[in-house]
Amino acid sequence: MKNRNTLMVRGIVVLITLCAPCASAFGQNAGTIEQRIGAYSLAIQSNPQNAGAYTDRGDAYLEAGDYDRAIEDYTQAIRLNPRDALVYNNRGESYRHRGEYERAIEDYTQAVRLNPKAAYAYNNRGIAYFAKGDYDRAVDDYTAALRIQGNRADVFNNRGYTYARQGDYARALSDYDAALRLEPDFVIAEYNRQAALDAQIAGPGGVSGPSSQVMGPGSSAPPPAASRDSEAQDAYNRGVEHYNRREFDDAAAAFSQALRLNPSYADAFVYRGIAYRNKGDYDRAIADYSEALKIQPRYANALNNRGSAYYYKGEYDKAVADFTEALRIHPDDADSLNWRGFTYNAKGDYDRAVSDLSAALKINPQYANALNNRGSAYYYKGNYDQAIADLTAALRIDSSFVMALNNRGNAYHAKGLHDRAIADFTEALRIRPNDGDSLNWRGNVFNSKGEYTRALTDLTAALKADPNNASALTNRGNVYYNQKEYDRAVADYTAALRIAPANPGALNWRGAAYYYKGDFDRAVADYTEALRLDPSNDWTRENLQKARNAGSNAGTGRW
Repeated sequence: MKNRNTLMVRGIVVLITLCAPCASAFGQNAGTIEQRIGAYSLAIQSNPQNAGAYTDRGDAYLEAGDYDRAIEDYTQAIRLNPRDALVYNNRGESYRHRGEYERAIEDYTQAVRLNPKAAYAYNNRGIAYFAKGDYDRAVDDYTAALRIQGNRADVFNNRGYTYARQGDYARALSDYDAALRLEPDFVIAEYNRQAALDAQIAGPGGVSGPSSQVMGPGSSAPPPAASRDSEAQDAYNRGVEHYNRREFDDAAAAFSQALRLNPSYADAFVYRGIAYRNKGDYDRAIADYSEALKIQPRYANALNNRGSAYYYKGEYDKAVADFTEALRIHPDDADSLNWRGFTYNAKGDYDRAVSDLSAALKINPQYANALNNRGSAYYYKGNYDQAIADLTAALRIDSSFVMALNNRGNAYHAKGLHDRAIADFTEALRIRPNDGDSLNWRGNVFNSKGEYTRALTDLTAALKADPNNASALTNRGNVYYNQKEYDRAVADYTAALRIAPANPGALNWRGAAYYYKGDFDRAVADYTEALRLDPSNDWTRENLQKARNAGSNAGTGRW
């Protein structure tokens, strides 16, 4: 199975928090936060039994991100008036922002007991359940909120994103569509909708990458505009809009403007890093993620994204370190486990890959991406039946998962089940016509069946789709080799090696072509290099000795 690892992008995805209405005699938006806190403090000094003043000052502290003081004020307000659902909701918000999800859930639950029509409390409890990885309860709460307020685009967005995390893209798309019908300019829902479509298609490649650009558990929408300069917030929002349109240069410029206005804007660092990563500028992306982590050392989303950038640079140990740190912060994050397992796959550490991916699937059994990746690990371990079982399970969740179809086709091919393999690649091509990987692998199976004309048709089409597909060049070279057209075979192997020089398979096959051309010195050179790259390959070692013997006997006419 060709390991052209491709990230399965879901994009910038956020959950939207519903804030409870916080009416007060002072006016919620009168003056700056500091002025409001001062006014509420004077009211409390004048009347220490004024529950409303404690509530309002708690709201101001929450808006400023001072969660400890917010909790103190909300707690005092509850002592004075234990039947105010809004106060329980807002204290829950403070606990949630501190990562204390159980306490947050307790407060949201009390808010619902006091006011069963509190849609905001259901939504916010859904976000807390989501942060804990309890997606079924999150969906239940979002659904309850929508029964009460069916016109909330933000709740449709939240439920849609949760369905996407469960691999239920059809329901996710339905919810995003509902959100956009209610608010056609809802940028986040539009981006999430496109991300769900991307996840259904899943992109070409041997194993699917996890979602690197999703905000980690406990994260929600960026803090309220009042807690940072409003111009910086506007610039950040423009960056998201540009990113949504895949205008990465403009997105990076907008995030840069936000950072000039607010140098401590961790989210802007992260999403500028994501823009750089999409441009292939991994070093700048890593630098931005690192800056975000200086500001918020426990920012799991920044760790996951930095890990993904290290992965794409081939710095697998650094990637594993970042995913491991993210898991220390959120031990039950299926995405971090999937990412780390994905990286272990690339390192060839298939046992650890299986362990991580199994842990991710224990948290989310409907995680099609993790099933695909674990199937890939089993494939590389030579456990083709288990690979097929995982890939079939992934396809039950998402029948249009092209990557899983291709991977299962390769597993069938490895078992000699050529017709089943061809059926999977053909189905993948029905879903995504002219996909270079599917054409390459189907051509490879036709070659195994001795159907050389059909093999050449597929492999040439694969190279038209992607002229730099080294695997397709190697496989077409194999067809020419089997037809004893050794010069054409050598030309294709050589082209493949220009693209991927450290390819022992292409070196082996080119060595064999040189051998049958009688060019024993070149055959020896290719086998020697192939053996250096893969010292455990006995087939290469045997062929190297044959080529050496043939070269020694060439002058005697015996070879």
